[in-house]
Amino acid sequence: QQPAADVSAAGLDAHGAAAFPGAFPGVAARRHAAFASGSSALASLQQGVGSAGRTADFWRRAVTIYAGYKVTQVREVAMRVLGRPDVEIADVWDRQHRTAGRDMYELCVRLRGFYLKAGQFIGSRADFVPLQVCDSLKLLCDKVPPLPPAKAAALVLHELGISELSDVFEWIDLQEPLGSASIAQVHKAKLRSFTSRELAGVPRGRRRRASTAAVEVPRTGQSAWDVCNTHGVSMHELQRLNKGVNLDQLSPGQKLNVPRFLPLVRATSGDTDVAPAAAALMGASVNGDVPADRLVAVKIQYP
Repeated sequence: QQPAADVSAAGLDAHGAAAFPGAFPGVAARRHAAFASGSSALASLQQGVGSAGRTADFWRRAVTIYAGYKVTQVREVAMRVLGRPDVEIADVWDRQHRTAGRDMYELCVRLRGFYLKAGQFIGSRADFVPLQVCDSLKLLCDKVPPLPPAKAAALVLHELGISELSDVFEWIDLQEPLGSASIAQVHKAKLRSFTSRELAGVPRGRRRRASTAAVEVPRTGQSAWDVCNTHGVSMHELQRLNKGVNLDQLSPGQKLNVPRFLPLVRATSGDTDVAPAAAALMGASVNGDVPADRLVAVKIQYP
């Protein structure tokens, strides 16, 4: 899975932080039945669920949508037995489709990520999905509400392994994203600066070249981003020290040269809790790998 927030220590390089008409009888009635019976296919959206909480939320919402269609089917049978006109039956189905469309939209927005993409696909299939549902899901193409600021902040803190946003940022605008799409949203931020004393332990020049260590990729699936996050180094610095190495395809046991920013910063400052992301930013600051104005775009990828 991709990281929830693409603002890891690896992202703190020279480019900043790395860098979502079927309401009538006849033929349409068959579409009602097919959609009601087939709505259990929503279970396929379960793929990619990352936690038990998200799984439970998905099933609660999916079962509610499915139950709504089964109840409407029973109502249609009862109305036909009672001789109710087709226009009344069509109105019942119209209300059900609109309700289901709203519920599906809320499900996709709530769970984000894969669900947004799946909702966009379903919303484009008016050949077998009721138009009322399509009308709701089409909103996922250009009207995806951004994450609330508190949740966006929590994702950034978790991904960077920091306790305060001020450990890395002078400020970050979580109120108004620069943009939001189906899988991520982007925020403007300014990286923090450090005092000369804080940067005293960061190796530079010859000292930087000498202060490297060979580390081993420990397991299958370990990415260069993971190495950066563990050792407190920017992706730019990792690439510079491993020329000719394809960092997109690492294998277990492979050796990588990594600058010893994190232990040196911790030893010099006497603070053993310095986060790898902060150490990476210190190293990037000393070696000129941050923008002059320290302004960056922070991409928060939906979980």
